[in-house]
Amino acid sequence: MSRRVPLYVAVVGALLVGGATTGTTAATWTGQRQLASNSVGSGAMTFTTTTPAGVTVNRTATSSATTTFVLDDTSVGKKLQQRVTAQVASTPTGVMATVGTSCPGASSVQVDTTPTSADVSLCVRVASSLTAVSGTVTLNVSGAQRPSGWTTPVSTVSVPVTVGTAVAPGAPVLSCNSATQNGFRWPAVAGALDYVVTSSTTQTGTYTDVVTQTQLSYLPTVGGNTTTFWRVRATNVVGSSPASNTIRIVRSGATYTCQAVTP
Repeated sequence: MSRRVPLYVAVVGALLVGGATTGTTAATWTGQRQLASNSVGSGAMTFTTTTPAGVTVNRTATSSATTTFVLDDTSVGKKLQQRVTAQVASTPTGVMATVGTSCPGASSVQVDTTPTSADVSLCVRVASSLTAVSGTVTLNVSGAQRPSGWTTPVSTVSVPVTVGTAVAPGAPVLSCNSATQNGFRWPAVAGALDYVVTSSTTQTGTYTDVVTQTQLSYLPTVGGNTTTFWRVRATNVVGSSPASNTIRIVRSGATYTCQAVTP
């Protein structure tokens, strides 16, 4: 077994596992054989990051946006491979953030780099809520030499987050499931959180709320030999859309007739 020796290395802007700060520091390796096999002489273990662009989201539970930043291993020396960790450190009130090699990610991600490898692009996804406020998502980024050795100090990556005011959604557009069947449907409305189904016994009468739901279709309970009229409103935290177009459903015995009519 080879003799255990200390290796004195000039480390610029790096920390040594176990303690010493920048400058001329001592690193203890398993022995001379490991040093030779890894061809490690001296160097500095560092990385840089680009500045991600800010993102804009709305104060709703369905609003999200992504941005990216790039990790570049700028270590000087031989075999100074790093395992770089990026972790979400803080977010504004009501805002959630993840980081990863793709989006959506997790609260923390690790990537391996070498001075000669391609830059690594990391994606940050920011999602809002009903209580979201503007602020800054902060990520802590640090590196550690593989398999063991030096570590870099934590660097901060900041993502400015602007929370805009949501607007009320537009009106849904209803269509019959079939001209001879009960029930109707509509496409999703941008910005809507849910839908209020309403009904009336006359087309121009008072429409009463029947159910609030997130589903994009409805199957009414229709009595025998009756005619009912149906409309839907889309809603979010800002308010309600105008009423949709009107669906008329006629039941005669076991036979249904469904037709979209003007509001």
